[in-house]
Amino acid sequence: MGLNQLFRRREVRWLAFLAIEKVPGPNPEEAKNAWLKAADQIDLKRLPDRSWVDTSDMFLPIVGASNTPCLRVPFTKATFTSDENAITDGIPVFSFKTILESFDRKSDSIVVESSGNSDGLLGEKPLVFDFASAGSNALSGQCLSISGTPQEGILAFCEQQNGGFWATSTSNLLGQFEFKNLPTGTYSVELIKRHLDGVQRLKLETPIFCSSGEGKLPVAYFLPQDLTVKGKVQPSFLDRKIVLEGDGVWVGFMGTNEAPHLASIPSGFNFIPLDSEDTLVSNKSWKNVGFDGRMVPGKKVALVEDVPSWKGTFFSSSIVKNGQTDFALSGLCPALGAKLILKETGNPKESAQPMEVDLCVGTLLEISSAPPALSVPDSVEVSFPFRFPKDFSSEISIWLQTQEFNWLKCSFDKIGKIKIPTGNYRVFAESKNKRGRLDLLSSQLSGTAVFIGTHLMEDQDFYVTPVNFMDSSLKPIPGVNLHARLFSTLSKRQFLKPTFLHMDFASWKWPFLTLIIIFPLIMVCEKVFRKKGAVIGGTLVILFALAWITGSIILFRFHWLVPAALPIIMFSLYGSARGYQAYSDSHKLEQQTRSTFERFVSARMVEDILRNPEILKPGGEKKELTIMFTDLAGFTSISEALPAEELVQLMNEYLGEMTGILFEYGGTLDKYIGDAIMGFWNYPALQADHALRACKCAIAMQRRLKVLQMSWKEKGLPLVSMRAGINTSECIVGFIGSKIQMNFTCMGDGVNLSSRLEGANKAYHTLMMVSETTLLSLEPAKIRTRFLDFLSVKGKEKPVKVYELIGEIGEDDDFWNRLLPIYSSGIDFYLKQDWEKAKIAFQEMLRIHPDDGPALTYIDRCSTFQENPPDAGWDGRFILKTK
Repeated sequence: MGLNQLFRRREVRWLAFLAIEKVPGPNPEEAKNAWLKAADQIDLKRLPDRSWVDTSDMFLPIVGASNTPCLRVPFTKATFTSDENAITDGIPVFSFKTILESFDRKSDSIVVESSGNSDGLLGEKPLVFDFASAGSNALSGQCLSISGTPQEGILAFCEQQNGGFWATSTSNLLGQFEFKNLPTGTYSVELIKRHLDGVQRLKLETPIFCSSGEGKLPVAYFLPQDLTVKGKVQPSFLDRKIVLEGDGVWVGFMGTNEAPHLASIPSGFNFIPLDSEDTLVSNKSWKNVGFDGRMVPGKKVALVEDVPSWKGTFFSSSIVKNGQTDFALSGLCPALGAKLILKETGNPKESAQPMEVDLCVGTLLEISSAPPALSVPDSVEVSFPFRFPKDFSSEISIWLQTQEFNWLKCSFDKIGKIKIPTGNYRVFAESKNKRGRLDLLSSQLSGTAVFIGTHLMEDQDFYVTPVNFMDSSLKPIPGVNLHARLFSTLSKRQFLKPTFLHMDFASWKWPFLTLIIIFPLIMVCEKVFRKKGAVIGGTLVILFALAWITGSIILFRFHWLVPAALPIIMFSLYGSARGYQAYSDSHKLEQQTRSTFERFVSARMVEDILRNPEILKPGGEKKELTIMFTDLAGFTSISEALPAEELVQLMNEYLGEMTGILFEYGGTLDKYIGDAIMGFWNYPALQADHALRACKCAIAMQRRLKVLQMSWKEKGLPLVSMRAGINTSECIVGFIGSKIQMNFTCMGDGVNLSSRLEGANKAYHTLMMVSETTLLSLEPAKIRTRFLDFLSVKGKEKPVKVYELIGEIGEDDDFWNRLLPIYSSGIDFYLKQDWEKAKIAFQEMLRIHPDDGPALTYIDRCSTFQENPPDAGWDGRFILKTK
């Protein structure tokens, strides 16, 4: 009533606004007030009641405009097993087909699973039974074998189609049975016969109407249950169940006396040949006749009723214990296409199909191949509670009929629990002179509001709810669910509640309140951005956004509304702006780094530095480097012969070629000193073979210089040569300097030594000289060197063992292999102060290589020592007096 009145008042106000627009008066404001006053004062109580829930004493949090009112309805997600077995919004769904079928015949079966009852009967709802009182009518019938022998002990069962009454009976010696005290109605009848392992069941094809007196049922003919099936299965560690089931049909063979294996044939039955080429005729005696007119004994025939009144099925099962392979099923009926099934737990083949077999009268069937195994759930006993209405004061007996036609009787007072195996059960009840069947639909829907609507996809009546955005597995719900959800919300009085940040709480203040809360968080992010950098700052922004979203979702699940869109937009805008700024700064720094280092190292090494900026530490660090100094000999003569412009052009060509080779071998350019070049290896990128790279670079520079000399000679320029000094030592390397100016360079005693070695080439008439530390870092198999001297350079007391860098192994090998042994013997004589023999060895060298600088140097030095022998403590050193 309350909801009805509330919305009708809003409808009237909406009509008033519509009238104001459609019928404007001379004074619009006065007309507006008059229409609204009339809308507020109109009496709505005389209108017929249209509301389906009473909300007269309820406060409804309705929001929105007058013409579009809105209730914030909570939506939840729950898993419910419906026809589609889909995840729904928690509203139970029943198939309309099930409801329609229940009007014709009440559903009296339940399914008990190991996880509970799939029919949803476990809970607060009691079981509802459709009870009926006994009547004065009766139904009787007779059970015979197919040969006419009365069947004793047949269990008969009937149940009312349009009511809940049911009855049982058992056949006597004459095969007769009778159902008494039946109320008027239509009944279905089932007959059950047990023999050995088998169960034969006959069900009346057409239900019979019983109104007054005694009704007569057609005679029920049971098939013989004397057949047996034997076979083998694969061994297993589990107990398995072998099952044979099918529709019973008398199937046999014509005898040699031209008659089937039957003493007599019931009236209304006829034989049908199962071979298409045969024709069966009846002339008081049964004859199987072929096309040639002769009788053909041994042909398969089936005995069938002209107008079937009973439908027969049979069932037989046996347990195959673990480790056993043989099985035998007895008490079977004749049949065509019976299904043989091996049921076991585990993981058998999913595509396995039951084996079909034919059972004929008078035969023993032996199965040569094992039937396929079908997976079945574990049959465990579960606790099944029955709950009855409170007005049931008398004792009630509960009967459960199993799939194998067994009956379980259970007695309870109002409520109780039993343990039964999983499976499918029909439930019946008995209370004094009343009997009834379980009404499953009423049990599920009793005391429940039901909304009828469509779930068909073609009707396109589906809507998206907020829950869909939190879980994609929940599909859009049908429109009827919206009505059910609104009813549930109103009846439970549970609505979504806005927080102080939501627009329902403060229609125009909520953005400012949100900004007040978000602003301090953004300030924290800004502080982290400045101190920790873009990665940690951006991560913090994302964490704050995720925390806000998570909090909104959690509160939403508890029916509290917290806006998420505006805070996320604010975090996103700030994060995007800060991220763009960080990217811009990083890009600018990258360009600066690239432009700085491309002057010192190759482009490939610049990329390595940009990918791994941590290799560049601020300030200097100690590293083992290989340093090389090069200088042009005779440059003064060139500079005097050329104008300044041509000299600059020539130096640019020389320095460009040499720097390119330096970069090619991974070297770092330190600086140009006039025509001299200073470079080093093993920084900023680590190079395990830095000494070898430096030596190969110097050799390549000499080769390139020879090409340049040819072009310079054509220009009339004097020939120049290049000297190189190479040393390997620990140095300080990095950005070194002051706040005003910094250079990317290296410094240390090792740097000075490499510079001295470059100048020392003059004393030995050589072009390339390396120190002992560099030689020890080389691979001897790749570079050819020779000992020069124990050299004492200026500024160092201890002599340095130096070597001439000749070239790479593989160049002029025959020449140097013949020359170097002679040179080595001369050095040995020299160090032993045998000046004459040393001179002879070096002169021998000059006959092979007249321009060998070290040999000429040592011949002069031996002549000097012959005239002025060194001191007694001379250790072979040579003191270099110039740089």
